[in-house]
Amino acid sequence: GGEEPDTPLAEPEFDSVEDSVSVSYQVRVEKKDWQTAVGLAGCVVDIFENGAKAGTVTTDANGEASWQTSKSASFQAEYCSNYEDLTPEQKAAVQGHTSRREALAELEAEKAAFAAVTYTYSTREVTAPTGYVWQANETADSISGNGTAVLSLTNERTLGRVDLVKYDTEGENGIPQGEAELDGAVYGIYAAENIVHGDGRTGILYRKGDLVGTAVTGRSPRRNSDGYLLNTDGTRHIAYPAGTIAYEDTPGRTGFGDLELGSYYIREITPAPGYMLDETRYGVTFTYKNQMTRVELRNEQAGEVENTLTVDDGSSSAAVYSGDYVIKQGVQFVKT
Repeated sequence: GGEEPDTPLAEPEFDSVEDSVSVSYQVRVEKKDWQTAVGLAGCVVDIFENGAKAGTVTTDANGEASWQTSKSASFQAEYCSNYEDLTPEQKAAVQGHTSRREALAELEAEKAAFAAVTYTYSTREVTAPTGYVWQANETADSISGNGTAVLSLTNERTLGRVDLVKYDTEGENGIPQGEAELDGAVYGIYAAENIVHGDGRTGILYRKGDLVGTAVTGRSPRRNSDGYLLNTDGTRHIAYPAGTIAYEDTPGRTGFGDLELGSYYIREITPAPGYMLDETRYGVTFTYKNQMTRVELRNEQAGEVENTLTVDDGSSSAAVYSGDYVIKQGVQFVKT
């Protein structure tokens, strides 16, 4: 018989496998009072992804808000499906994967690399919670796929401040008569209503009628440019209440500061030497005006003649004027 014909060489054949992946990136914003850590509702925050604005959220009653995005991709890998049937020369010429297993392994590596890509998420505050001061609150965190960036933000409460100016009622000025002195009078500031903490949960700080603080004419607490009381070491007293408040000489003047929003009244406790007690109650109310006001200066002032307050008189003065009646030779000269 004749020779059997040569079996033709198999040509390399190729196939492919495909797969896809989807991963999520979540941002959780936690907004809290800077001192009590109570969650604050109603804060509007912009979310940025790698510097580009990606969304806006508003914190809920617990001071929390979430934002999420997902990213997807599809991958394909080619392989020689008949690699084992090829000659050594043909096998050497094959480029790429030589088995389905290798192709699948490549897909898994590509999916893992896609999920491992990190994105940086950052925040910027748009609107502060009511009763609080706006702060940029620019903070950031980088996460990979299926991760969560937790961005903790805080706000400080708007506080109140009032200055008190002592004057001589007869002279209707800040010049004492005879041996009398305008310095040395002790004033108290009292809660005219229940003073409630601004975080909405801490509750009542001072009950109506409680003495909140005292001040002495002739010296005033030092304040920084924003109006906060300062300690002797330069720190803010509101942040370090255990510190000692720094004072400066202010003839005929004194003041109160770092007061929670609400209604108060000022009353003289001890008169200055040579004067009779000023029994007038001077009402002072601090209300939330806007998120850019850190320390609210009162916008009421006392009339120098009537010795009463005119509310919201448009004056730029932040002072309460307290009039004292001078005592001469044991005789009380009372204004009529």
